[in-house]
Amino acid sequence: MILKLRWLKKWSCMTMLLFGFGMSGFAQRDTVPHIVAGLFDWAQFKKSANAPVFQQNDLAIYVLRKDSLGELISQEESAAWIKDFHFIDINQDRWLDAFYCGATKAKGGYFTYFMLADTGMRYPIKLQAPGYVHLLTPMVNGVEFLLRDDAHGKGYLHTISEYYYSYKQSKLDMGWQLQMLANTEVPIMRQPEPFALHYPTELRSSARIVNSPPADHDQDGKNETTGNVVAQLDAGTPLLRIAENEINGTKWSFVLVLATPAKNPLFKPVQGVRMAYAGWILTEALVKK
Repeated sequence: MILKLRWLKKWSCMTMLLFGFGMSGFAQRDTVPHIVAGLFDWAQFKKSANAPVFQQNDLAIYVLRKDSLGELISQEESAAWIKDFHFIDINQDRWLDAFYCGATKAKGGYFTYFMLADTGMRYPIKLQAPGYVHLLTPMVNGVEFLLRDDAHGKGYLHTISEYYYSYKQSKLDMGWQLQMLANTEVPIMRQPEPFALHYPTELRSSARIVNSPPADHDQDGKNETTGNVVAQLDAGTPLLRIAENEINGTKWSFVLVLATPAKNPLFKPVQGVRMAYAGWILTEALVKK
């Protein structure tokens, strides 16, 4: 497909002046790790942001070539991926910025890009991370993302990550990441309550004690844990309880562990990032902080 650059430049210079959106009541950055799921409603967001409706094929291909992202869609059998591009003036500079959120064969799952446009029609990549956008929040000086990356292929962890891109500092920061085993049973959640562990105990993927058989989660031929055990937690470990269920007379708490377990064969902490891990423990092991 031939790119109509002359048209793009003319369209950009004229149309960008017409479309922008006012952002009032800016949200504060999300500082508490929590579990989220579900794709962001791009259509509703673009409608509320007064983003222009146009035939975006040429611009999407232009961005792909500008940032050498052809490999992203190299294995696709149709051009449906074009609909995974979204163009919105997120920083109110009258230039449409580019967002990509889609699942492709090349990535083996969902992947997200954020490209901030400039007056030279360049689209430098500011965020590239696995997962889909669950929430996108424009703020006064930047934009916040909540991304969820579900396990696929040989992966066994679901991860939820918070990112913030600062316009002033031209810097991307990951605030926190939450990890949980892919087969973790997630209950209906409530407001978090702070606790600490009264004594050492096991973090489990479900609200029951299962200590066999051995489990090879990463399919490398070596067993990492047994049964539904995810990690061994030390006494004093800080937690947030977000649900409690009673099963056969035993109370179980669904918690977010706020410190990386010392005995940790499964989780993959990110250096310099505030980590949290989700799972079940016996309620009797908790002491309220």
